[in-house]
Amino acid sequence: MQGGSSRAQLSAIKEASAFLDIPDEVVSAAVALSQATRNPDVRDASIGLVLLKQDRRPSYSPEEVHRVQELSALKITNESVLAAGRDNKLRLTATIGANGASVFVIEPAGIQ
Repeated sequence: MQGGSSRAQLSAIKEASAFLDIPDEVVSAAVALSQATRNPDVRDASIGLVLLKQDRRPSYSPEEVHRVQELSALKITNESVLAAGRDNKLRLTATIGANGASVFVIEPAGIQ
């Protein structure tokens, strides 16, 4: 990227932007070029390459995503079977946590 004509520099930047994972050395060269050039098109393209690298960087690693999925899976933490009262009404008192999901499944007797 250093040296050469503006046209060659723009071509090198365009070629580098095609990489799925732009090497850090190329990004460093683009930063240096953006500071050294007098050509606004080369400067903008160099800065654009740096921003493109940042946009392509994943926020979370695959391992982190897998761990979050495991921790956020719904699972039964408490299960109760209640009987209806003499008046055939079911009374339910529950403590609901603010930091989780509470699911109540109420079915007619005999269905599982």
